[in-house]
Amino acid sequence: MNQDLKSHINFQQGIKDPHWSPRDDKWLKATQEGFDWFLDDPLHKAKTMVNDNSYTRQEGLIHLARTKKWRILRRSPVIAGLALYYHRDEMHEAGLKVTNAWGSLILPGHLYNALLKEQCIKSNWADMETLFGVFGEEQFFVGGRPDKVSDYATRFMLQIGVSVAAFTKNRRRGPKMVVEDFSRAGARFLTSRASTHKSLQDRYQRNANRMNWTAESISEILLRAESEGKGKGKRTVPLADQDIRISPVGVLSSLVTAMQGEVRELAFGYLPMHRMSWKILRAVRTRCDPYFNETYGSDFTLKEWELPFMVGHILPLAHDESMDMLRTAGKVWDKLNYEDAMSIGMRRMYELSGIDYGISRIHNQLFHEFTNPHGSLVDDGLDYESEESDDENFTVTMHG
Repeated sequence: MNQDLKSHINFQQGIKDPHWSPRDDKWLKATQEGFDWFLDDPLHKAKTMVNDNSYTRQEGLIHLARTKKWRILRRSPVIAGLALYYHRDEMHEAGLKVTNAWGSLILPGHLYNALLKEQCIKSNWADMETLFGVFGEEQFFVGGRPDKVSDYATRFMLQIGVSVAAFTKNRRRGPKMVVEDFSRAGARFLTSRASTHKSLQDRYQRNANRMNWTAESISEILLRAESEGKGKGKRTVPLADQDIRISPVGVLSSLVTAMQGEVRELAFGYLPMHRMSWKILRAVRTRCDPYFNETYGSDFTLKEWELPFMVGHILPLAHDESMDMLRTAGKVWDKLNYEDAMSIGMRRMYELSGIDYGISRIHNQLFHEFTNPHGSLVDDGLDYESEESDDENFTVTMHG
């Protein structure tokens, strides 16, 4: 998790985005430094410093040699679990905040959907399909997931907050979208569906409130999760005060089940997927530049932070008579999808949770091939540079 934060900070360094402020940068850096502090084991470090200033330093060194770092975590599964929960929540919060600000998941999702529906790519994007299941397709597509060419651009514009009036403009030969094209409603972002986690967040992530742990308070948390759409239909949460008395163990069992069902959202690798999406968008921009110049003029340019919004200039060019631009983007997509590189978010989820969530045997084998004996990824599929040629042979090489 800490390495994902460091990799993202380095990857995005130097790219200015009006939706990501210096204050956001400072917050993300402070989050990463919190991981460093924890991994450094401050208690063990303090013991070492005390020993270095002690008259019995040699005796202290012998004692320290017998004491491994993170001793308290090794001895207390409860504290270890709370520590994992806290840091996983930190990563979840950082992942959603970053990807929402940069538009690096929702907006490429629209391009992927068009490529898939028009059969311009050979395989699914495993990470994106997972997110569709976790957050619901309605969070990605206003009005539902489109399957008609005429709807791709319209649903994209609605997603980013473009007003309906802007649809009447001729985007085929018109300029880039401007501020006046956007509605007051604004863009739609990914919002967490982990209702049980949100009820516990103030206490166990932000350390802001105390909790009175009773069967009644736990039942209230579970019922709130059901009311937010987690459990439609027949009630599954036991009430602590119902006529047939439910034991505290029964209530806790329901809480465990509810929290376990949210691990998939909390453990997903949002930041690695963000970097993968960004590399895809860079490659698509390079290959589609001739189409942009032909359609929008030779002076058409995109700033680095605008890459996700490039999708809004591709989808209007898809129509029944010509799919050339989509097919070109599809070739880039397929090349970057080799060796399952585009399931990096799922690999992080598998690594952090240890649960396969029904992952196929082939995917499971790939996860183990990408993981070393210590449990960390040997190669996250993100250190590749793409080189585009003028012909259809689009090659990808890896740094040695």
